[in-house]
This record gives sequence, C-alpha cells and structure tokens, in this order.
Amino acid sequence: MKIRLASNSSRKMVAYITHNGEVQELMTGTEMTLPVRRGDTVTFKVGHYSRTHQLNFQSPDASFVLEPNRNLVYAYMIALVVLIAVVWYFKAISNTVLTVLVVIALIIFEAVNYFNGYRAVPVHR
Repeated sequence: MKIRLASNSSRKMVAYITHNGEVQELMTGTEMTLPVRRGDTVTFKVGHYSRTHQLNFQSPDASFVLEPNRNLVYAYMIALVVLIAVVWYFKAISNTVLTVLVVIALIIFEAVNYFNGYRAVPVHR
C-alpha cells in the first residue's frame, strides 16, 4: 500500500501512520509504502491536534493521498463572509460582541477541523 501526504502550505506537517501498532512518520510531499495484508489495521493522524482515522482499504496494492478537507475551509470562509455582512448591516455592533463572534467562529472551526481536517483519498490508476 502506498500513502502520500499532499503538500499544503506547511512544509513541517507530519502524518503519523500506524500499521498494526507500529507508528511511522510521513513528511509533507513524501510517499510511504507499507507491506499490508488483508485484515491489517492501518490508521493515520495528521499533525498533533487531530483525530486518528482508520484507513479502510480493500487491496494491499491500494494507493492513498492524505489531503486537507477543502470543503471545510470553503465553508469557514463563507461563514466569515456572512459574519462580515451581518456586522456591516448592523453597523453599530460593539467590539466586544464582534470579538466574541470571531472567537466562537474560530472555536467551531477548530473543533470541526479536529474531526474532519484531513481525509484519505484513494488514487485510481
């Protein structure tokens, strides 16, 4: 099985691949080949502050790319644009309320990013 970590804005990003209890590190832009067999357990975790996901494979010759969940980033950007539009519409919003809204938006984004920040996409040859 081949696993590649897609390059993103951070060159220091590390993915932790666990194959039957043995942890290996995968750096951004590199590829790893694992000697898997049917029934093996393969999990991945990108960065320190993310959830561990199980990699469901159907073939030992499968190939995957770990990439950021772009839909999550797009949804966050749309939510920020809506927040800016609401603030512009009301115009007389206090700095305290605005700060609280931005902090709540960041907390929600980070919570969702913890669970769905990266995904394994199969590569079809």
